[in-house]
Amino acid sequence: MLSLTRPNTAHTTTFPLTTPTPLVDIMDGHFVPNLTFGAPVVTAIRSHVSRPTTRLGRGTFDCHMMIAEPSRWISDFKKAGCDMYCFHWEAAVNSTSARTPSEKVEVEGKGAGKSGKTSPRELVKRVHEEGMLAGVAIKPGTDVEVLWDMLDCGVKEEVPDVRSLPTTQLLQPLLRWTNTFPPR
Repeated sequence: MLSLTRPNTAHTTTFPLTTPTPLVDIMDGHFVPNLTFGAPVVTAIRSHVSRPTTRLGRGTFDCHMMIAEPSRWISDFKKAGCDMYCFHWEAAVNSTSARTPSEKVEVEGKGAGKSGKTSPRELVKRVHEEGMLAGVAIKPGTDVEVLWDMLDCGVKEEVPDVRSLPTTQLLQPLLRWTNTFPPR
């Protein structure tokens, strides 16, 4: 059950939690045109939903980060109660490697790593270091080939726990292949 109290009233509304892992879509108005909410709202919702007792169990907060700077918000969303941090590959490779909302990073040239850009593999590693599950999503127009480096890298800490891909008949073999990975 999810109970929410209306601001400035004593009225509480309770909703049945019908999904074991609520999907929380975070949109910043930059990476995607829509704007939703941030870590403070996730904190408020989390206070009404029990933490999961097992990996991906009931109450797991799957935060789908449709934001331009996914590296900047990892710690804030961990503190807010996020259990699974799923970022977009496109956002990672086009953002800075800043680790906090206030950090300034000089970006020279193009590419990931040394230039101050975010490496998706490093981002997965950081999410794991914060104690969360890591997910990587791609937009429908992005070639799935961009994920092979991450999926086949062989470094356990840099392989995402969850793979979120556009679902079309062309991708069914890939989806079956990614689902053969053993859970961590």
